[in-house]
Amino acid sequence: MVDRPITKNSWNPYTIKNILGKKAGQLYFGGIPWRNGSYQFDDFKLLIANTTTNEFEEIPIDNAGFENKLKRIK
Repeated sequence: MVDRPITKNSWNPYTIKNILGKKAGQLYFGGIPWRNGSYQFDDFKLLIANTTTNEFEEIPIDNAGFENKLKRIK
């Protein structure tokens, strides 16, 4: 979303839609603080379209609301 930054100063839900290739081994996503400011990220959800039922299925995400302290990677 580098070409579509969120610039509102209010709490709003946002959706990113894309197609995941069949050869994709992993999917990374999250919030990226950009420049100076205060940032809040919460309640991330991952929904995958089921092509058989035409419905979205929610995939569980560990710590999607950032309530648990993250381990520091060295």
